[in-house]
Amino acid sequence: MRYAREHIRRYWAFSYRRALGISMLTFAIALAIGMTFTAVLSSFFYTNYAAEFVFWLLLIFVTTLVLVVSMVSAHISTVRYMNEYEHRMHSKYTGAWLVVLVIGVFAFFLPILFFNNYIEPIIFLFSFGGILWVFYISVAMIFKHKYHEIAFSAAALWAIFAIGIFTVYSSSGLYAASLQQITNMARFSLFLSMMSLITIFGVTGMALVFNSSNSFVSEIKYLMDAMPEPPARTSHPRSSRRK
Repeated sequence: MRYAREHIRRYWAFSYRRALGISMLTFAIALAIGMTFTAVLSSFFYTNYAAEFVFWLLLIFVTTLVLVVSMVSAHISTVRYMNEYEHRMHSKYTGAWLVVLVIGVFAFFLPILFFNNYIEPIIFLFSFGGILWVFYISVAMIFKHKYHEIAFSAAALWAIFAIGIFTVYSSSGLYAASLQQITNMARFSLFLSMMSLITIFGVTGMALVFNSSNSFVSEIKYLMDAMPEPPARTSHPRSSRRK
């Protein structure tokens, strides 16, 4: 954001870091609630697939709503402090960033369509990690700002993906020899994928929110230190008269 003034850039970085943290933390909580609900529901003799579908649909709606509201709120709160030139340039760069982000989401979710076996849940780690890499690199190149928390989470997802693929193939080979192996590998893949997404998104979300709060406190401290000191208090007139 070299086209914007210094205080606009700093506020933009703060507002979007907070919005990202809230969105990732909401995603982790929703995924944890959904997995718990599914596990409890599957423990009964009769599984109500309709109730499970509606519950997951509700979680997806809430998570998407929080993401959209957080990002739109961050955008609106930033552009209202911009002048005409900054607003025009920021709108152009934001449009280009959204195009890159949408293309990246489709590109990294395409591999899931080519897998329909027990390693499919692990592919989610590759897809989400790739999307986070697209987000990190696109923000760094277009807005000249780096959210290092996103890079760490993307690297962690890809590392767990590589470990999961190696573990599955080394324990069962390219093709599972029996139905029991397929079942075990499917359970392992699902557990590894869901726990990794919940943990990494939750930790990254909390880190983003924490760092945004720290940056806000630092800005307040900077403004307080920059303010001129109040004049020294003189003696009260009454005390002078008494002397």
